[in-house]
Amino acid sequence: MIKPGEKFPRIQGRAYDGIAIDTERFFGEKPFVAYFYPKDGSSGCTLQAQDFTNIFYEFDRLGVALFGVSTDPLGSHEAFCMKYDITIPLLSDERGDWARQLGILDEHGMAKRTTFYVNIEGVIEKIWTNVNPVGHQKTVLEHVKEILHEEKFGA
Repeated sequence: MIKPGEKFPRIQGRAYDGIAIDTERFFGEKPFVAYFYPKDGSSGCTLQAQDFTNIFYEFDRLGVALFGVSTDPLGSHEAFCMKYDITIPLLSDERGDWARQLGILDEHGMAKRTTFYVNIEGVIEKIWTNVNPVGHQKTVLEHVKEILHEEKFGA
């Protein structure tokens, strides 16, 4: 599995609604949070996506991009987003290439629930593995705030 301190690989794609994500465009521009999840519509994945949606504006206000990724196809993402009012971009890693590259593809071909915080240089600063979706978004947001505060004001 990829580790903190390593460069995050390029992820490039479009969400079902046409929003383009290219992690290389973030490098040098803004940090980002990429969260991988197993399956659209499952209880944990739904909770996690709704919770990230509910605080998306806080990441945006901090200048941090946020997007989700699963191995479900874009059509599944569209139905998932419409049914549960998910407004954050969700990318499809249908072949599991990105999850495999990150070392988080499980034996069923799904992404393990993992979240990455990547700094402005494109380096992974924090990885959350085996994520419990209950309250996870707040944990990530607090960590991001702490990192950005330290960068601005020193440790």
